[in-house]
Amino acid sequence: MLSYSEPVPRRDMVESLPVRMRRPRSGPGAESSVGRPSAYRTTNQATNTTRQFDRPLPQSDLGFLTMENINPTLSEFRKLIFEAMIRDDGYSTKSSIHDDDSDGSEYSVSSSLADAMAQVWNSNDSSQQYQVPRKQPDAVSDQSTQTKEHNVLPYSVIMGNLATIWRLSTSTPTIVLDKTQLRNYQFDERSTTGNVMNDGIGRVSLALMRKVQNALQLDYLPAAIQGRIGSAKGVWVLDIGTQPSEIWLETYESQTKWNCDWKDPEHRTLEVLSQSSGLETANLNHQFISILESRSVDRRNTRAAIVKHMKINLQTSLDRAKEAMKQPELFRKWIHETSYASYGGRNESWFVGGLPKSWAEQMSFLSDGGFEPLQLQYLHNLTIDHMESQWKNTKDKMRIEISQSTWALMVVDFQGVLGPDEVQLCFSGPFNDGFEQRYDLEGFDVIVARCPAHLPSDIQKVKAVFKPELRHLKDVVVFPFTGQEPLAGKLSGGDYDGDRAWICWDSDIVDNFRNAEVPQKPSFNGYFEANNHTVESLILKHGKSRYLDYLLEEAFTFHLAPKLVGLCTNYKERLAYDKNSIEDPSVINMSWLLSALVDQPKSGFTFNKKILQRFQKEYCENQVDLKQPAYKKGTIGRISEPCHIFDFLKYKMQEIIHQGLSDLCQYRSSQNGDGGTLDVPTFDKDLASYWNEFEAEAEAMNLIHQQDSVSNWLSDMRSNLKRDIDTCYSYWVKVMSGPNGKANYLAKVASVHEKWVSISPQIAKRSAVAEAVIWALTRPSTHSAQLGTWQLLKASLTFKLYHNTRKFLWCIAGRQLQFIKSSKARVLIPVTPRTYKVLRPDGKRIHQSCVNEDRMVAEDNW
Repeated sequence: MLSYSEPVPRRDMVESLPVRMRRPRSGPGAESSVGRPSAYRTTNQATNTTRQFDRPLPQSDLGFLTMENINPTLSEFRKLIFEAMIRDDGYSTKSSIHDDDSDGSEYSVSSSLADAMAQVWNSNDSSQQYQVPRKQPDAVSDQSTQTKEHNVLPYSVIMGNLATIWRLSTSTPTIVLDKTQLRNYQFDERSTTGNVMNDGIGRVSLALMRKVQNALQLDYLPAAIQGRIGSAKGVWVLDIGTQPSEIWLETYESQTKWNCDWKDPEHRTLEVLSQSSGLETANLNHQFISILESRSVDRRNTRAAIVKHMKINLQTSLDRAKEAMKQPELFRKWIHETSYASYGGRNESWFVGGLPKSWAEQMSFLSDGGFEPLQLQYLHNLTIDHMESQWKNTKDKMRIEISQSTWALMVVDFQGVLGPDEVQLCFSGPFNDGFEQRYDLEGFDVIVARCPAHLPSDIQKVKAVFKPELRHLKDVVVFPFTGQEPLAGKLSGGDYDGDRAWICWDSDIVDNFRNAEVPQKPSFNGYFEANNHTVESLILKHGKSRYLDYLLEEAFTFHLAPKLVGLCTNYKERLAYDKNSIEDPSVINMSWLLSALVDQPKSGFTFNKKILQRFQKEYCENQVDLKQPAYKKGTIGRISEPCHIFDFLKYKMQEIIHQGLSDLCQYRSSQNGDGGTLDVPTFDKDLASYWNEFEAEAEAMNLIHQQDSVSNWLSDMRSNLKRDIDTCYSYWVKVMSGPNGKANYLAKVASVHEKWVSISPQIAKRSAVAEAVIWALTRPSTHSAQLGTWQLLKASLTFKLYHNTRKFLWCIAGRQLQFIKSSKARVLIPVTPRTYKVLRPDGKRIHQSCVNEDRMVAEDNW
């Protein structure tokens, strides 16, 4: 096997490469590939140059930098930095890039902190090597070159890379490769026009991928992994064209961030950040909505198609809620699926008063005690409030699920079997898109996009095909290798180092869509203030012993300065709303500015509010004070044509939600045949029985001792307890009423609950019987103090007196009432709080339980 670290590869060794590694590209321009390196290039072009650090920093066994041999003149600040963790992927832990709230600013750089610091702080100038990303705005694009010598680069660029990786790693080390198993190319695959077609992606052999699968303990073989190895980061896609037992991994120039000699085993350790996995249906990102309407053949059809999905989504949600309300097991599962409630705290601190803090936690707690939403008004109201909150969040975030869409990791077709406008998406398991179970999208016209999406060209319509040569690539979307420019690059300047694409094959949306050419990009010369100070200039000015202090000070000043991506995104949305178009020249200019600003931390240029105001004046018609869009203000009273698509969709969603809530409220009467009444009972005999049984036993005892003058202790205690409960309720009404009644709500609940808990049994006439009764009621029980006999009696009487109140009863005595209800079950199963808060409903067992119950009902009816 060819060793890519050898100085001169022989021609016969190159011939031993897999055919796919050296065959000519298929498709247009196969015979004359301008700028495409050949496998027969000379050593310094096709192989990795072996370079070493003159004085690498010492490390401890745990991966920390030690203080040995470090210049004693370093400042305390530098010492703290030396003691920092040094192993990291350079990927940030962030929310999904296709989340509706994403502004598209999640960009990552890859460099081990140890490697980068070792190169920046190395006292020998000849070994300092570092590469910065080459996505540069016009005004500063000349700051960096294709070299990996970082001394001549702006130090704000270098520290930009270091700042993004200053944290613990989230990757998983898997396999240590030999140097002979690494195929490091110092070139990229290019089109005839010189565009890089495999930016950020390489290939990995089947045997190595199986080892990664075992190391990650996966029950499936991933088609692609995202991670880093040595100086390279990005995505590696599975290749099955070589010998099954052959282990190798290849890297390309676009993946390599600094020169590495690969001698250290840690540099040859493949660290995996994520891997391809099963796909799910996706939401329609709000940035996509504007583009879909702008590029539609008939805008009314696009709006109708989106509204159709809104109705389908709400009806599906409504049907699930109705079904769940009929069976306790399904109800518990439904709560978990719609809220993912987590019970915080290491003890019972997640309780406020008599119930947990959130609605979802309260519903789960009461359901676990045996209450049902169709039989208890408080739980029924919680369910309605929970659904209303869920749907309101859907409306505010404009979360519209498209069943015929998904997000998938983007990879490239190294075999070149896909045409320029073709993609392939295969599923590892049946994908339910609302019409059928699909395993691939062969024959569909699809649209693809990624976040952020600002330009009309950031969504592209292509053809989905199926190629047998790519059948092993599942749960990833395969983009073509042919053509003049990468498809990923058309999607808001994407690449293949971990970006994910949104794929939609809904015919109502796709058939009504037409592609747009990438609009002309304005020049940003004069708007971005370039920082031309380099590490080399700092060394010359301050000397080797002092330059790092100034480097860190200036770099941190740069990166702590306010970033204007969010501000500019909001301005662009208001501008597009004002123009009611995303294709207006001023909106296009602002969209291009956003594309440049997301790279500001990596490019090292300065952009502030003063420059933004000048840009708005010269490129955006000086429109600065723009009104807030109506759809961001809350409820929309009415709309008129023509109106902005977001106003239209929000208004329609309000109508759909209102109808859904009415339907849900009426569901109980239809189940119980109440002739149209919407009332759900507030009374539960199980909860009143605890006091009733105690009172009956006490009265029976009094009959035995009716000649005793102290036999009236029961009525005395009952009247005093009722008086104290009434006082507590009056206090509740006082603190919860008025214009500020909802302010500090939880604190007020806790205050009233404390008064209720402090109520103790009181009997005016003291006697041996009275003392015995008080002792029996208040003595420590086998349960917690909050579930003692007196607390349970007090809760039961409170229920009898105030079961018609909306919140007072349950917020104060909910814990005790839940215990009383659960005690009525055949067998009570106590669970500690620590265990309870990690319990989750088992979907398979719940389904089987429902099936068995239906079977028993059918047999009884038979």
